[in-house]
Amino acid sequence: TVGRVDQHGLAEAALGIDRKHHAGGADIGPHHLLDADREGHFEVVEPLVLAIGNGSIGEQGGETPATRVEQLGRTYRDLHGLEVINLRTSWVYGPGLPRDRIPRNMVLAALEGRALHIPHGAETAIDHTYVDDWVAAVLAALDHREHRYDVYNVASGEASTVTELAQIITALIPGAQLSVGPGRYRHGDQVDLVRKGALEISRAAAELGWKPCFDIRSGLAAYIEALRKTKT
Repeated sequence: TVGRVDQHGLAEAALGIDRKHHAGGADIGPHHLLDADREGHFEVVEPLVLAIGNGSIGEQGGETPATRVEQLGRTYRDLHGLEVINLRTSWVYGPGLPRDRIPRNMVLAALEGRALHIPHGAETAIDHTYVDDWVAAVLAALDHREHRYDVYNVASGEASTVTELAQIITALIPGAQLSVGPGRYRHGDQVDLVRKGALEISRAAAELGWKPCFDIRSGLAAYIEALRKTKT
């Protein structure tokens, strides 16, 4: 959601910052940061990195809101000389991310001893990205001095079904009561999820020297450990 923003207030808050990263879920739209850069309110020493969800490419390869964000960055680059790098990620999860969806709701239910049934989505496969890997990818993009590309996929490179998530969490938290119904996963049990899958991440590895450190099992284990520490 893009909210109303005082661009000059934004620029004042950014003074002295030479590394910029914008997450697509924030209340500040990408165009506000691009305008602040263009107007010279802070010096662009590093590229502006935009986080794009893996809805970037539609099921039929058509245009989506995310691809329009990427094109917006290219327009500012061509018109104003701003370097904008787009990182396409997929379902980032981990400590500090409050969005109520899988796997967070499954992990919390298991830790709290609650039964949780996901009505739909048993076979839906999604590439889940652990937050530490996402942060490392952003830093790698910021530190890279000469980008040959303006788009990189950064995720785990593997897709796990919702059923597999439930099985892994149950193995990590014995006694967890998790179940998943058939069909396509639904957001809020109302909106069918577009078809997902594993992202091809070889470009980020070759160009940025970045590779994920967490597969889904090790990422969930780290997430569970972090949550347990916050409760002690």
